[in-house]
Amino acid sequence: MMGKLMYKGLKGADHIITDSDATASDLQRKYGISKEKMTTIYLGIDPAVFRLYEDVSSIWSKYGLEKDKEYILHISSEQPRKNVEGIIKAFYWLKKRSGRKDLVLLKAGEPQYAKDRQSIMSLTASLGLEKDVRFLGRVPTEDLVRLYCIAKMFVFPSFYEGFGLPVIEAMACGCPVITSNVSSLPEVAGDACIIVDPQDHQKIGSYMFELLEDDVLRYSLIHKGIDRASQFSWEKCASETVKVYSQTLEDI
Repeated sequence: MMGKLMYKGLKGADHIITDSDATASDLQRKYGISKEKMTTIYLGIDPAVFRLYEDVSSIWSKYGLEKDKEYILHISSEQPRKNVEGIIKAFYWLKKRSGRKDLVLLKAGEPQYAKDRQSIMSLTASLGLEKDVRFLGRVPTEDLVRLYCIAKMFVFPSFYEGFGLPVIEAMACGCPVITSNVSSLPEVAGDACIIVDPQDHQKIGSYMFELLEDDVLRYSLIHKGIDRASQFSWEKCASETVKVYSQTLEDI
């Protein structure tokens, strides 16, 4: 039913705005929407909010974090497409490969469905990672930006994203990113992130290890990421949206 309603809405629209070329391609392939009927306008972030913070003292005690640990961050709703199982497996591989006991995976965000959390918790327990993977729950924005700032990396190897806003948020906060080579994510990441096959959890783990060991790579991604994130703003998004609306109205 929902598919039929969406198809009817898309076919009846005078013009369609998508948030990535990947989404536009999906609409073209699935619903036969012509490219000429679509315009991609990227989402943005608020640079006053998502930025480097020197004062991160508010989060240590609030989330029970130790300053002698190294943190890897992920945020999602835990839907299967978010590939949290792949991240857990990659983290397990990293712990075995590095032998480091100071590594902690922080998982922010609430599950959309209870069964998704149950599945992740079962996997975590089966791998003996109960003390190494911490579920923070819903995190307010003011805390999230500081988590980005203290994390050694942000890992976001989704199987599908219409845009992938957390990738931009992390880069803006100076957090190196590992993300997927599928859907919209390479388009958003540009050359400022490590791009990996989300099906290959061992490769994800090896890139985690590389980021921990290679300071040159890490700082290169930090600088590239900050520059890349600066290209995505709500002002630009709004301006381009107004142009599409104006042009569409003229053509009617």
